[in-house]
Amino acid sequence: MNEPLRELESGVNGALPERPDLLRMGLTAHVMPIHDLRRNDVWGFEVLVRGLHEGNVQAPAGLLELARATGILTAFDRRCLAQTTATAATLSRTTNIFLNVYAMTLLEEGGLDYVVSKLRPLLGETRHVVLEIHESATTAELAELQPLFERIKAEGIRIALDDLMPKDLTHRHLRVRPDYIKIDKSVFEAMTPVEAARTISTFARCQESLGYTLVVEGIEDMQMLSIVTFAGGYLGQGYFFGRPAPPMPSNDAVAILGDLLGE
Repeated sequence: MNEPLRELESGVNGALPERPDLLRMGLTAHVMPIHDLRRNDVWGFEVLVRGLHEGNVQAPAGLLELARATGILTAFDRRCLAQTTATAATLSRTTNIFLNVYAMTLLEEGGLDYVVSKLRPLLGETRHVVLEIHESATTAELAELQPLFERIKAEGIRIALDDLMPKDLTHRHLRVRPDYIKIDKSVFEAMTPVEAARTISTFARCQESLGYTLVVEGIEDMQMLSIVTFAGGYLGQGYFFGRPAPPMPSNDAVAILGDLLGE
């Protein structure tokens, strides 16, 4: 899940416009920290798109569903990626970043080249640029994406799969060999603390053998942080570490931003 449910439900500020022109409406992006639990420090940021309507900032859930319903999801997803990559360009070149895309955007004609062209200028010698595949991706779509992922990784871009369940660790999801796996609090929120720790531990124990790094989302209080840490997770995300907010631009962003806007 890209962000906590409460923010999606609230719409951030103001009501969603009844029928916005999604291909023309203003967009911005916020960043949400991803925390290194071992070092107790910010590891990177997920860059999250937001709509702009009459001065209010809109969370993307309703906009993306409207885009899907009206048959323009991939076109709108491209707009969202253009905005999030432009925002990511304002961050430090050493900051790790996650950016989201729908599977069908990559699979459409020209989609791979477009996505790579947006992410390539963000690459740095030490940073991780991670393309997070939206949780709606089907098993069939992931199978189609497998050869595309190899081309993406050849560029130095890493892949993350979102909202996996324990059963997916032996499923075809892992044939694509993601660099990161994200699990959302919806996986364990109805569990007891012991059950949640056991579930997270299942993912954590498989990191080395299956070659991925685990990111646990939905850490909103000290109890959940303690459970994740005890279970062996070492990258975490959630309101406990910070809500999505406008980024603080770095001094080294001018050149890379120029590359993006000069296309």
